[in-house]
Amino acid sequence: LYAVEALAAIDVEPALPHLVPLLAAPDPIRSRVTQLLSTAGAAAVKALREHLDAKDPQVRKGVLDIFGRLKDVDTTDVLFAGLLDPDLDVVRKAAQAYRQRIESMPPAEKGKALKKILEFMESPKVQKAKTPLASCLLIVGALRDPSAAKAVLKYLDRKMPPAARNHALLALQGVPLEGAAAKGVAAKLLPLLGEADFNEIVKPALDVLYKIPLGKEEAERAMKLLGSPHGAVRHYALRALGAIGGSSAAAPLLESLMGDDP
Repeated sequence: LYAVEALAAIDVEPALPHLVPLLAAPDPIRSRVTQLLSTAGAAAVKALREHLDAKDPQVRKGVLDIFGRLKDVDTTDVLFAGLLDPDLDVVRKAAQAYRQRIESMPPAEKGKALKKILEFMESPKVQKAKTPLASCLLIVGALRDPSAAKAVLKYLDRKMPPAARNHALLALQGVPLEGAAAKGVAAKLLPLLGEADFNEIVKPALDVLYKIPLGKEEAERAMKLLGSPHGAVRHYALRALGAIGGSSAAAPLLESLMGDDP
């Protein structure tokens, strides 16, 4: 740490290429090196890029973390490359760094970012690997763009990896849903409540559905949910039927009042 501080006190810029490998060092060295590289801004980009393929995944994670902090430098290509890393922890760090950049993006830039990430998800490399999809979907959700809902829904298909299906639901929790888009999401999510995996599929699907008022066209499906083995699903069905109203909903609501299910 004393050597790092000595370099910083003299002239840190020539030392930047030598500092990057120290991102794998333990704290407090790693934290101080991260601060110095982040503060260097554009001057550190070349040195950071040269270590994107570092053998140590801790260095790669540290590089991506700093690229997520550089607000005045376009690092999209670097972070997308990180999403294709063979190490899942590095992939997650790339997604976290990208979401960090989203926080300071103006609305116009967020629209462009959404287009880029959706195109990236459709690229042959991502479709072949599948591993980056889950992290990419969290980025889509962080952009909070209602137009993204339709694109996210296809990742709920049973043919998709379990992590991608779960993260598609998590992404929808961040997307504002109204009108026709909300109806489309409800129609896609209601059947998921019949699946066996409560924690990864049913629970996050419920979290999204609670944001969407169901129309009368969904009354029959809601009544079928009253027979679910999941108590949380039965509770949701009752609330949905109460909101839908009408004579068709009256009987199951009265029955629930007289039943043993709390």
